[in-house]
This record gives sequence, structure tokens and C-alpha cells, in this order.
Amino acid sequence: MGTITVSNCGGSVSVPVTVTLPVYPTITVVGGTCITTGMTLTSSTAGPYLWNGPGVTGQTTQTVNINQPGTYCVTINPGSPGSCGQTKCITIPPNPYWVKIIPPCSVSSCNPATLSVLLTVATNIPSPTNCQWLYQPPGGGPFTVVSTSCGNYTATLLGTYYLVILDPNGCRDTSNIIRIPQDINICCTTPVCSALSGVQFNLHYAGCQPTVFTGSPLVLPPGWTTGTIHPTICYGDGTSDDFISLNTTHQYAAAGLYTACVVQKVVKISSNDTCCNQ
Repeated sequence: MGTITVSNCGGSVSVPVTVTLPVYPTITVVGGTCITTGMTLTSSTAGPYLWNGPGVTGQTTQTVNINQPGTYCVTINPGSPGSCGQTKCITIPPNPYWVKIIPPCSVSSCNPATLSVLLTVATNIPSPTNCQWLYQPPGGGPFTVVSTSCGNYTATLLGTYYLVILDPNGCRDTSNIIRIPQDINICCTTPVCSALSGVQFNLHYAGCQPTVFTGSPLVLPPGWTTGTIHPTICYGDGTSDDFISLNTTHQYAAAGLYTACVVQKVVKISSNDTCCNQ
């Protein structure tokens, strides 16, 4: 509350003036702590409203639905005559939890019916207790739950696998997909394979820079030839690359102990023995 005094040659007059300060909005988050399953943001103040943020820019309702991290802002009375628009912003962080399946570089097997492929779990979820391993047979079809263990899983069937873990935020975190046999090298190892020596490769890393891997050409004994699969480098964190150039780099997402290996399928010409040289 205040007054304005207007003066001229004939006198002056005071006029009372009431100034109402704008009300700053607040934003209420509803829907738990898992952004991927959806949340709602509600402005506390009467509109009109104007929202800005991933997937909601331009919306004019009091409540908006969101399903991705980012910064969200609501402006009250945007552009209204005689009114000052007031803006409030809130940042929804991404879900910090992740889960990966790390397959082996190679598996020794001469019979697909007796496969044994160890799928190793890597996750930053502390002491997970709600887990599902899902499997899809070759050729497609629905995924079915084959295990509720939160530990490593030994696959014995050809097909596609992935893991889902419920994290402390209530999100169902999904791993990468592993296809057997497409994502691993399956070799029919016989006593003939003992004549092979391992593939040689070196690595160099410095601080947070990408790790550099270099390899030496594969020298095979007489009577051996390379198979149809080029050299593959497995980084030990669930990812791999073609290593045919014998030179590659890889950026590890986090500090830790990783076991990297290089594998190449080779064949003994006279006996058709298929081995993994690694």
C-alpha cells in the first residue's frame, strides 16, 4: 500500500495506490521416484500457465505428465496485461542405476544341445532382490521368465536373453540383450586345438582417456586357416568390437577391474576341427 502525489500550479492531490506482489509458483512432483514410469508436475498457483521442458513445451494446463529427465519450468501469467509473469523451474535427474550382462568371449562346445554359456551380471544396484531373467527362443515368440536369481545365469539354450532388476527408485532397469550364438564365439574344441597359441595384444591407458588396444597378426601352424569370424575384442564390460584392424580404442564408463580378450575362429583344414584362438 502506498500513495502517489500529483502536483501542478493549482495544487496537489494524493491518490492511494495498492500494489499486489506477484505470487511465485511452486511445483509438486507426484508419481514416485522412477522417471521412466512417468511422473506428474503440478503448479501450486492459479493460472494461466505456460510450461517449458522435454515433451511439455507450450502446454498450458496446471498439471503436466513427464517420462524423461530434464529441467521443467512453469510460468504464471505469461504476457498477461498488468501482470508480471513469474517462473519456477525444477530439475528431474536421470535414473542413476544400470544393469549389464557380460557374455564370455568364447564357448567350447561341439553340440548346441549341450551348451553352457555363463552370463555375468554387472550392476550398480546395491544388493538387488527383485530380478527376472527373460528368454526368447530362436525364431521369435514371447519372452518368458527362466530365472528369478539376481546372480549370474548359465544359459543352456540357443536364443535371446536379457535381465530386468527392480532398483531402489522403483524403476525396472533392463540390461543389454545377448543373442546366442550370434554374440559369442562357439568353437568345437578338440585335442587338435592344443597346437594353437594365444592371440597377442597390448593395451595402454592413461587416466580417464580411452584405452588403446593393439594386436599382432595371427600366425597359424601349417594346415590351419582362419574361419569366417574376424578377430573380436571383448572389453570385459559387456561390449565388444571387430578387431580385424588390430587397432582400436575403448572408453570404459567407470573405474574397475576388467578382463579383456581377443578371440578368432580358426579351422584345421584336414580334419575340419574348429577352434577359438584367444
